[in-house]
Amino acid sequence: MQLEERLEREVFPLTKLPDGLLIEVFSRLQSDHLTRCSSVCKKWASLCEAVFSKICTARGWVLPRHPRRAAGAAVLLNDLPWRALYCRRACYACLKLGDYPVRKFSGSSRAGPMLFLIC
Repeated sequence: MQLEERLEREVFPLTKLPDGLLIEVFSRLQSDHLTRCSSVCKKWASLCEAVFSKICTARGWVLPRHPRRAAGAAVLLNDLPWRALYCRRACYACLKLGDYPVRKFSGSSRAGPMLFLIC
């Protein structure tokens, strides 16, 4: 048996699950775990994007007409506008939503100091 076949059968059984079931599983995850799952692969990123879309629209958030593209931002994050919208409104450390104060960090950003919400 070839290594690729064995890996797919033993290690990656989640690839065989239907998308609807994976979306149901992802919708029950906490936001920090959902964000990590969206970084696993492109398929999971698109499925998690559907969950982020439901979360954001339930809160009445809408996407900007022309999303800003940050310099040096990953292409994948730009392809996930609902995840990016959620992350901009959540705590930077734990990714939970709430009314958090804005804190400035003087990082090495071309646009000046970076702003983060921190609980």
